[in-house]
Amino acid sequence: MTASESGANGNGVMLASVLTTVSSVYPAFLAGALGPELRSSIGLTEGFFGFVIGGFFAGSALGSIGLGRLGERLGARRMLTLSLLTTATVTALVAGLVRSGGALVVTLALAGFANSGSQTAVNKLLSQSIDPKRLGFAMAVKQSGMPGATLLGGLAVPAIALTVGWPFAYGAASVLAVTALFLVLRFAPDDGPEATVAAVKNSTPTAEVLTTQSALIAAAVAAGFSAAAAGTLGSWLTSSATDAGWSTGAAGVLLAVGSISGIATRLVLGWRADRTTSLPMRTAAIFLAFGALGALLLAPRVEWAHAIAAVVAFGAGWSWPALFNFAVVRANPGAAAQATGITQTGVYIGVFSGPIVMGQVVERASYAVGWSLVAASMLIGATVMFAVAPKFQPAGVETASEQLRK
Repeated sequence: MTASESGANGNGVMLASVLTTVSSVYPAFLAGALGPELRSSIGLTEGFFGFVIGGFFAGSALGSIGLGRLGERLGARRMLTLSLLTTATVTALVAGLVRSGGALVVTLALAGFANSGSQTAVNKLLSQSIDPKRLGFAMAVKQSGMPGATLLGGLAVPAIALTVGWPFAYGAASVLAVTALFLVLRFAPDDGPEATVAAVKNSTPTAEVLTTQSALIAAAVAAGFSAAAAGTLGSWLTSSATDAGWSTGAAGVLLAVGSISGIATRLVLGWRADRTTSLPMRTAAIFLAFGALGALLLAPRVEWAHAIAAVVAFGAGWSWPALFNFAVVRANPGAAAQATGITQTGVYIGVFSGPIVMGQVVERASYAVGWSLVAASMLIGATVMFAVAPKFQPAGVETASEQLRK
């Protein structure tokens, strides 16, 4: 393969990765964007609506470690095929059949289970297909899928939900998953069991998680608090904005604008990560702490403040996943799916609990209290992330403390 062909295939892999990420998390953030419509159409309380979003990430948490290990055995291509087929089927079911809160919780939980397989497999795909010198930017492109999903969800409110109805938005989500599957089959190399056997015969090093278990668990804790805030932000911004005086359509556009801010920041930070020796997790922690200010701006029921807060909270407070996952994958290049399966469990537990807690707080107290708790969660996540960052050196690079012990 020539250099130009290799580069073209790498770009194809990145395109497949970001579209897979978007389509996999889209069912949850589409529900968040459609919150006002779903509550009025199906008859959901604000407290129960938190369980709708949380159900998706509960399914993701249950599947993350197991499907991460399965993805190492099956290979990224096969794991992604199974996951995307499940996502396409489930979203089609939501569009055509689901008309009750209980059924919505169950189907989104199934979509979340499929999402955990997609996310870990995409990390494996990138780690084995992308030049290490471009891995930071590639991970940023992939991680832009989550704010990309909120962007599409926000645009779906005025474009689809308020014109032809919310079920059609989920029909479009099914088409998106099928498109992602087509790109995976087109660009992802066959790395299944046969390829693994061939690699072993050729004396290729076996997959191994290099980061210590304690460091991975600490990173999962940091990701849990950070993701609780991020999930709440993506799921409740439109509802919060309408409560503060925005129209439903304008609130959807606000969510889209915030998402664009998050995407832009991730791409810039990912591009910079390939050109600096600084610890990516520490940079992520600093931005996360700054994002807490945006969450605090959402606390007052002031209409104009939501516009500023959305940009700051999304741009700074939701930029951390790109650098966080880059650090984990770079430190464990031979077992990216398995390592991120552990850290992603923290992400999913956080994103599962955040929207549920927010729903209960809003119903029993106020949005002001809820957004204050979101800001506190961001700060806790940033503190733990900053502390654990030195444990995620690039593979083969010793920490300063390890060098001193010698």
